[in-house]
Amino acid sequence: MRAQLRVLRDSQFGVFTAAQAGLEYTRQEMRTLVLHGEWVRVFRGVYREDATLRRLHCVSKQRGCR
Repeated sequence: MRAQLRVLRDSQFGVFTAAQAGLEYTRQEMRTLVLHGEWVRVFRGVYREDATLRRLHCVSKQRGCR
């Protein structure tokens, strides 16, 4: 994930909007990330990275997993 979107994601509990992602990614890049499962649609126009839930689970269990 590109730097500016990562900062936004981290300040928004792990989610970001399509409009925010569109500042750094083309529509085709975004579509590809979703199709490949790297980004997951939460609601219309709202996404999270696939790894977000695993990362939050590790933090909540105080594990050093990736």
